[in-house]
Amino acid sequence: MELSREELDQVKLQLSRAQQVSHFVIFETFDPSLNEKVRMVIDRNGYENMKRARNSQTPMRIIRDFVPVTDALARWAVAEHDAAAASMKGDGDIEALVQLMDERINEVLIENKMEPNK
Repeated sequence: MELSREELDQVKLQLSRAQQVSHFVIFETFDPSLNEKVRMVIDRNGYENMKRARNSQTPMRIIRDFVPVTDALARWAVAEHDAAAASMKGDGDIEALVQLMDERINEVLIENKMEPNK
């Protein structure tokens, strides 16, 4: 789903507000199911919680601190929200939503001059 300029601006405003509490980061970790490194976007508090939950079993490291709020980040946030909501409800084409979320993550990575996920 494409967002209008007004919708994008609204999401960016919400992200800017959220960033005042916990800024966004890009981190890298190893995905054993894919047998490769993957890069993901998350807020800093979420990163710290995930890192504690994983202990040292799966190495994680921040590769970009303070990701700027841009159109690409807004599109990622909407895709992430839609995929999570569909997963929780158990309806919708979850596979397509996850694919869209992956594409949006790659847009953010490329915008931040990083190698996209495969």
